[in-house]
Amino acid sequence: MRLNTLHKATIMLSTLIYTTSAFAGLIDNSVTGCDFSGGEINAACIPTFLIHVIAFIFGITGAYFVIMVVVAGYQIALAKALGKDRSEGFGRLRTAIIGFILCASSWFIIDFIISALAGT
Repeated sequence: MRLNTLHKATIMLSTLIYTTSAFAGLIDNSVTGCDFSGGEINAACIPTFLIHVIAFIFGITGAYFVIMVVVAGYQIALAKALGKDRSEGFGRLRTAIIGFILCASSWFIIDFIISALAGT
């Protein structure tokens, strides 16, 4: 079944709405004067908000990494049975590991910069 452009746009919009509504519950409202879910924020709230957004994105990246490792494992394990080459699975595994290392490195760099700016 092929999706047309309207279906794709509807799926993307609904995903965005569900993600933002689910994400609103993850944001910490312990910063005085900041109500992220109500939209009442000031300049002091920005570092806290960025920390939560980056943590959320890193969580999604970790989940994607696990899924890619599992898919690569199946490709490697089932290559003989399907009559395919195992190099595709090894390539996927290598790409997943390199991507995760890059993401983790960027997380540590960005976390260091934000904590230095926020003074925490």
